Amino acid sequence: MRRKLLSSVKTVQWIPPSGESRMTGMLEARPDWCLSRQRYWGTPIPVLHCEPCQQPILEVSVIEQIERTLARRGVEAWFTDAPNDLAPQARCPRCRGTQLRKDTDILDVWFDSGVSHEAVLKPREDLRWPASLYLEGSDQHRGWFQVSLIPAVALHGKPPYERVLTHGFVMDGEGRKMSKSLGNVIAPQEVIERYGADILRLWVASCDYREDVRISQVILEQTAETYRKIRNTFRYLLANLYDFDPARHSRPPAQWPEMDRWAIQRAQQLLDEIHQAYEAYQFHQVVRAVYQFCVVDLSAFYLDALKDRLYT
Repeated sequence: MRRKLLSSVKTVQWIPPSGESRMTGMLEARPDWCLSRQRYWGTPIPVLHCEPCQQPILEVSVIEQIERTLARRGVEAWFTDAPNDLAPQARCPRCRGTQLRKDTDILDVWFDSGVSHEAVLKPREDLRWPASLYLEGSDQHRGWFQVSLIPAVALHGKPPYERVLTHGFVMDGEGRKMSKSLGNVIAPQEVIERYGADILRLWVASCDYREDVRISQVILEQTAETYRKIRNTFRYLLANLYDFDPARHSRPPAQWPEMDRWAIQRAQQLLDEIHQAYEAYQFHQVVRAVYQFCVVDLSAFYLDALKDRLYT
């Protein structure tokens, strides 16, 4: 099983690539997974035991009977119904007895998490298995990513995801973990109320998520300034296009001034850069490219050179 898991890791696109070596190292050192837990509440383990001879009944047909009963009556039936009501045809494989008791252990909660792809993707026709992307924090190499991989490889022989993207965590402006005791927590609601949702979105998009990211009032002010410069560029463009009628004012490219041809070519280059960055999940490069285009290529150069034409 370990060999299969290690082989399956190589079939996944890891973003960033260091995720592959991290997952491989954890799987190589991983002990056996004990699925049972002794708790009062959780997902029951659908195993019955013979009272006279203590033989556990681990038969697919019995588990399927229990599954049908719980699907009809709800999971609480496991705790309220008698064993023979849960699986009327169950018999002890050793003595053929019918005096049974239910197992009292529950499944590890990580098993619930690890088979979420079975519960979510398989029953829905509008979704597909495996998932195109799993997205979570870098701590989930040990958690969700790993516990999802194990049952998927055991059941289907391949991972439940095609790509895995991991991100760092949000720290304060000095790189410290946020905590109430330090008084350095910046809540998203506070950012939205003070700056607006677009500033928060732009800050998130501008961060290189492959490492831990920092946030502070100074950083948010810088993000707000970036937003204003991009927005002002588009406002200026729209203001000069308010009475533009393509049917009357358009000209074939051969008649465009050289400066306009350069601007169109530069805009197409920007689109190509953006598409490549999105395909690579490098969202911060998208923000950087758009900012450079608006502030340097357009505002500082092209639009400045166009003022005589625009105002005559």
